[in-house]
Amino acid sequence: LRSRRITCCPAGEMAVEISVSGLAGLLCTVTARGPSWRVWDVKADVERAIGMPTAEQRLIDGTIELEDNDDLAAVVQRSKRYGAADLMLLRRNPLTAKWLPLLLKGNGLSALAVPDEMFFDKELVLAALKHKGNFDLVRRIFDDTGELAAKWLGDADVVLAAAGRLCRSDRIPWVLNRVADELLSDRDFALAAIRLDSSGAALGSISSNLQEDRDFVHAAVRLQGTQLSSASYDFRRDRQVVLAAVEQDSAAFEFATEHLQRDPDVVSAALRSGCWQGVFWCLEAGTACRRKIWEDHDLVLELLRRGHSNLLWGQAFEDDYELWTAPLDVIFDPKIRAHFGDDELL
Repeated sequence: LRSRRITCCPAGEMAVEISVSGLAGLLCTVTARGPSWRVWDVKADVERAIGMPTAEQRLIDGTIELEDNDDLAAVVQRSKRYGAADLMLLRRNPLTAKWLPLLLKGNGLSALAVPDEMFFDKELVLAALKHKGNFDLVRRIFDDTGELAAKWLGDADVVLAAAGRLCRSDRIPWVLNRVADELLSDRDFALAAIRLDSSGAALGSISSNLQEDRDFVHAAVRLQGTQLSSASYDFRRDRQVVLAAVEQDSAAFEFATEHLQRDPDVVSAALRSGCWQGVFWCLEAGTACRRKIWEDHDLVLELLRRGHSNLLWGQAFEDDYELWTAPLDVIFDPKIRAHFGDDELL
């Protein structure tokens, strides 16, 4: 539905004329006392003018639905008509109007005993998903094999809202395995899902077309660096993609190809946090990665010049007080010793 662009006045408490229209045309005109008026003030005057209850009113400013507590200042700023504004009025389902205020207060669906038909109302579902207590609704959306899943698993807004309420963000790939195929090919939806994912596996669950799109993969690892773990070999050896991933999350260093794990820029990015977080993954499997770095004395020297002195003597992780010292042949390499003062290696 289209509404005329709202217009309005400069700052100050001058009157603002609000024209409220429905699909058939102008319904009423409300005079607000100024931009500090709230949307609910406008709704109250609309109810007095045309008899529509405030709870059933949805006021739209262009493409933006206004919240009850919003003031009119933003409406005024977007306006092109001096001292006036145009809003579109849509009528909310009376049942939705009944349940919505209760959900917005944080009451759970199960506690309220909401009728089953209301699970098919998008506005109500989104309101319910704003509150962490409604895991029963999340489970119904993703586990249901009937009409509820058929309705919502193709709706990006509902899927992302429900995914954001999962107890564990590493379950995003589980979500992606249930949604409609068309969503998995939607770039904006896929990036929004990847932003929620902590497992690094979401990239492997979207459409193959997006997985093969370099620009998309680059954007994905900039949001979550560990998505590099799900990228193809070609991208894991792509220097720009790997740098973007490691700069976002040093844990992505593990998934770079071997030649990039010895690239000064990549290693420097992984170590930029000031300790061994960038290669922490290899601690559980031994010191293979650090040994590869230490074996290349020119690489070590280049990294030392960039300020990564912790390459020679590591730093403790969290509460695990353990130091990792480079081999003596590295520490006493004349080129590396020359980088430090006489007393720094003592």
